[in-house]
Amino acid sequence: MAEQQINSQIQTNNEELTNTITLHDIIRMVIANWYWFVLSTVCCLCAAYYYLASTPKIYSRTATILVKDSRKGGDVDLTAFSDLAGFQNRRNVDNEVFILQSRRLMTNVVKQLNLTVNYSVSDGLRRRDLYGQAPIDVKFINDNDNQSLAMEITPIDDDKIRLSEFKDQFVTKHESRSVITAAYGDTIPTPVGQVVVQKSLYMAPDYIGVPIRVTKSSLGRTTNAYRAAVKSDVANKQASVVTISMNNTVPRRAEDVINTLIEAYNEDAIEDKRRVSVATGKFIKARLDVIGRELGDVDRNIEDIKKDNRMVDITSEAARSVSESSRYKTEGLSLENQINVAEYIRTYLNDPKNVGELIPAMAAVGVELQPDAAQLCRNNLEANGLTGRAQILCADLRAHRTLLPAGSFDLVVANPPYFAAGSGYTSPDPMRAHARDERTCTMQDICTAMAYLTRWGGSAALVHRPERLSELLCALTAAGLEPKRLRTVAHTAHAAPSLVLVEARRGGKPGLTVSPPLALCTPDGADSDEIRRIYHRRTQL
Repeated sequence: MAEQQINSQIQTNNEELTNTITLHDIIRMVIANWYWFVLSTVCCLCAAYYYLASTPKIYSRTATILVKDSRKGGDVDLTAFSDLAGFQNRRNVDNEVFILQSRRLMTNVVKQLNLTVNYSVSDGLRRRDLYGQAPIDVKFINDNDNQSLAMEITPIDDDKIRLSEFKDQFVTKHESRSVITAAYGDTIPTPVGQVVVQKSLYMAPDYIGVPIRVTKSSLGRTTNAYRAAVKSDVANKQASVVTISMNNTVPRRAEDVINTLIEAYNEDAIEDKRRVSVATGKFIKARLDVIGRELGDVDRNIEDIKKDNRMVDITSEAARSVSESSRYKTEGLSLENQINVAEYIRTYLNDPKNVGELIPAMAAVGVELQPDAAQLCRNNLEANGLTGRAQILCADLRAHRTLLPAGSFDLVVANPPYFAAGSGYTSPDPMRAHARDERTCTMQDICTAMAYLTRWGGSAALVHRPERLSELLCALTAAGLEPKRLRTVAHTAHAAPSLVLVEARRGGKPGLTVSPPLALCTPDGADSDEIRRIYHRRTQL
């Protein structure tokens, strides 16, 4: 009983003491132990300063690219082969993201930028990366993609350097402590292999006596590190936009890696298109050979059956032969044009001047009805060194729907026959007669073909005679080409116009601008100043 009273009294006393602690007591306790609080504050501040001073700054760089997707109308296919089964380009944006993150592309980036070798110097508590501004350039004679090493190179003066602190998985402690003095440009044997050290444009007196840390990482490890650092993500799947970002201590290096990655991605896409176009050209040629043999065998079999059964009707067979000949000629011409386009693309790809360039969906293409005139155009292109930049098709312009895809060109230019059939002088030369008179195609045929080949918003331009200007403007408008600019051409400034130049726009709004006349010559018969500027001729003295 007495023990319980004692415990109860002790508990009561503790409660009284607790209740009697005031703010003044707490302050006195803190003041009495002030040095612990000050010491803790100083330690925290020192730790924070060390962290901030030793941790390198991180910079972020971001680039946005548009992945062309044919399903969204943004891709340009080889439309000349659109009628072939299976020749369609279907790409998914998510797949392109995986391509951007592929090891193959990043390996090319690492090799191109030489990211396996890094240079740095001590800068206070942190190391400063010298990417793109290193005062020296180290070449490893015994370079191995799997090798990782490190060393310090200290410029002694303008001619001498000191190599030390060698590190490698095979270097011993004794070898790592060795010091080698050599000259710039010498082949230096070191414990980590032979090296050649050269000055760069960034060498300055400030680097004399400053140890420069040179590290070389393996190609695989470097590639994996940058693959992890570069992030690719689809920003907007509806718009096919891919965002590429990277964090790095050197902003210039992040920019170079992203830009080089985009270039490697574009080159990879171009190479894929090249392989597809070459394979398609070979496929077309092989198919034409097979189809030609099959058609010949079928025709011979039909002819033999009719002869054996005396089923030959000369009149009907003649009419049928003419009809089939015309049809085969048209189909053959269409296939020949496709082959010509394929040959043009192959020539373009094989030209060393076009390495790294994008494949033109459709470059300069000329259409000429007369074979002699078409061959003359090809000879002119070859004589002027323009064979690989233009293609001449020998075909009837009225068959434009079978020649070329609709809306293939930004600009369509025509120099049609000036005179209606049967009007005025008729040249005895068939080539000149076809070029002068509308024997095979009319003005309406020309305008219809130009409207079909011009893309929406593209331009169509032609030259014609002034006396047929009203007829020409009506034909252009009826075909869906709105006349936008008109200019007359005269021999001299005071002479009557002999030609008229008209530019129209596919789907353009009404509104015609009439420019001042173009004079070809001065009153004394010399070329006018504008003609000399047009033809890049020197000013006459």
